[in-house]
Amino acid sequence: MANIGAYDTNDDIFLNDDNDLEPVIPQSNYYDIEDLCKLMESIDPKLYLSVLNLNARSLIRNFDEYKILLAILPNLFDIITIEETWLNEDLEALVIMENYHFISKPKLMKNEGGGLGIYIKDGINYKHRNDLCNQNREHFDTMFLEIINSSKGSKNTIIGLLYRSPNNNCIHEFIQYIKHLTDILTKENKEIVLTWDTNLDLKNYSSKQYIAEYLDSFLSSGFQPKITLPTRVTHHSATIIDHMFVK
Repeated sequence: MANIGAYDTNDDIFLNDDNDLEPVIPQSNYYDIEDLCKLMESIDPKLYLSVLNLNARSLIRNFDEYKILLAILPNLFDIITIEETWLNEDLEALVIMENYHFISKPKLMKNEGGGLGIYIKDGINYKHRNDLCNQNREHFDTMFLEIINSSKGSKNTIIGLLYRSPNNNCIHEFIQYIKHLTDILTKENKEIVLTWDTNLDLKNYSSKQYIAEYLDSFLSSGFQPKITLPTRVTHHSATIIDHMFVK
């Protein structure tokens, strides 16, 4: 089941009159495979840049399932961002996918989990944006590309992904990076799509100050959160720890 937030420029973020601390934002939806196919059929691929985000928790283990999903869909996604690939450089050749170029940022070998990857559909021009990345990968990891739009008058699109381990306690450094990043991105005259696995539960916006600071950094900079329903559901909890922000 996919949790998808459609990008609609008519959506507005505003504050709840009853509680100024609670943002009211357009709600995302859950889609099963059949509904997802219908949604993809309704979208003209020439008019939109489509982005799929996967929290893989081992790209190799789930690779065949992902290929089947993409084969079922009526249109290919332009960009596929992946957190927790769990790849090292020796394994990258095992996840090459037809019609896509794959860029990988392997996990740090001494750490469990982690690793980032981006599939870019053939024919799409891009450049690396390493200037936006954090420097200390011990605390969290980032990856940025800029998609070059060849259409006259159209903006380029910055694609960013991030993974932060649930065991990382350097929350102050992380929040400072987010504030600095959103300040920089606000000054760029570009479309922006960010896919984050932060292990911060947005449902705790009102009860935890650092989560409020994190989300407010995006809202105050004009970003819209496109995932508003739980992305990780167990018998004991339901959390919104995988995020997508669009500007």
